[in-house]
Amino acid sequence: MSLADLPSEVLTQIAGFLDQPTDVAHLMQTCRTMRDVCVQEENLWRRLLHKHKNLTFKLPSLTWREQCLSDTSGVCRHLNELDGATGDLLSKTMAGAAMHNEGQACKGESCSVVLPDLWVCLHPDCGNVGCGRYKREHGLRHFARSEHPLAIKPR
Repeated sequence: MSLADLPSEVLTQIAGFLDQPTDVAHLMQTCRTMRDVCVQEENLWRRLLHKHKNLTFKLPSLTWREQCLSDTSGVCRHLNELDGATGDLLSKTMAGAAMHNEGQACKGESCSVVLPDLWVCLHPDCGNVGCGRYKREHGLRHFARSEHPLAIKPR
């Protein structure tokens, strides 16, 4: 019997016993079946990312595997402190904010600044849209007032 004969659930369990993301990456090179299973098993990579890099989120543009195998040394400490559910919500919010803020204007008093000079608050219950520090600083003022530490510039 070869690895190719084993069900994908068993192969996922085997990969789950490995301690390092690099070990899983090396295992993926042993055979096509193992590679296919490991590439598709996002929960395996999510667990490894949390276990070895203490990260509970991924960038919307990356898979869990890509995030796990990438250099995460420059990750914002605020993102690193999120729990899993908040990290998932944040990833969805970031993707949504980037897509759905076309035509938005700053919410600051009598401000008409529009994209690309806007920042969207990523606090789960907020979503404030404010202009950046090089315009009228409404996004920065929102942070000072609310202490919501995460915002993105959608474009």
